[in-house]
Amino acid sequence: MQNVDRARMAREKSHNSLGGIPLNLPDLHVHDLRYANASLLINAGVPVKFISEHLGHSNTKTTEDIYAHVYNATAEKVASAISQALDGVM
Repeated sequence: MQNVDRARMAREKSHNSLGGIPLNLPDLHVHDLRYANASLLINAGVPVKFISEHLGHSNTKTTEDIYAHVYNATAEKVASAISQALDGVM
């Protein structure tokens, strides 16, 4: 167990310094970048079919299930925008 902890600490240390100079970078993982990518595409209004293909999901339901909360937040923004637009008309 100690060897695993030492290896993890060495790896983290190597990612957070360059020639001994601290970089102060956030601890990011590939899936963090993947999630950010999907969230940005959803919020930009890209159709789920294209996002699903881009992420390599076998169908759009997978994308919708994983990112449902992002879609819900986007739907709230759309509803708010429609409501504001109609306020001036009605």
